[in-house]
Amino acid sequence: ALYGTKQAAHAWQQHLKKLLEEAGFTSLILDPATYTQRTDNAYVLVGTHVDDLFVVSNTKGRPMKDKLWKHLSSKLKIKTLGEAKWTLQMLIQRDAKAGVLKLSQEAFIGEVLRRFKMEDCKSVPTPAVDAGPEATMSVEDLPKEGEELMDVLPFQELIGCFWWLAQMTRPDIFVALQKASQWVNKQALEVDYTGGHSHPWPRV
Repeated sequence: ALYGTKQAAHAWQQHLKKLLEEAGFTSLILDPATYTQRTDNAYVLVGTHVDDLFVVSNTKGRPMKDKLWKHLSSKLKIKTLGEAKWTLQMLIQRDAKAGVLKLSQEAFIGEVLRRFKMEDCKSVPTPAVDAGPEATMSVEDLPKEGEELMDVLPFQELIGCFWWLAQMTRPDIFVALQKASQWVNKQALEVDYTGGHSHPWPRV
C-alpha cells in the first residue's frame, strides 16, 4: 500500500505481524500491538507503534533479540536508535543499576494547561475530594436560563487529554475522571478556574 493511503496503516501492521510471527513471536490477546517470545527462563517483548519497535529482554533473552534483529534486517531497512528516552509524549528515565524506571508526561500536562488557560491553577494533593462542593455535580450545576453557556466541545477535548494521561502515566486520577466524565456532554457554565464556580475539572 502507498504511504498515506487509507489502507497503508493496516497493510503495514499486517506485514509487521507476519515478520514477527516468522521470527517466533506471538501477539498478546489484551494488547495486539505487543509481541512476546518466551523459552524457559528467556523472554523478549516487542512493543510496536506504527514503525517504531521497542524491544526489551532479560539477559537470557539477548540471543533471541539478536536473532530478531537479524531477521528484520533481512526484510526491512531498519536502524537502532539506542535506549528509548522519549515516545508518545512521555519522558522515559531508566536507572538499570538501581532497577528504576520512570515515566513522565510533565511536558504534555503543561501543554494541556496552556491550551485550556489553566496555567495559574494551584496544585492540590489529591485529584478529588469526598465532601464539599467539589465532591459531586448535580443538575443544580447546569446553567440557568439567561446565563452564559460554554460550548461542550472544549470539555470533550479536555476529557480526552485527561484520559490519555490516566491511561499512560496517571492512574491515580481514574476515579475522579470517571465521575467528572458523567457531565462531559452537558452544556456548562463558563468556568472561572480561579474558583468562581465549583467544578471538577480544575481539581483533576
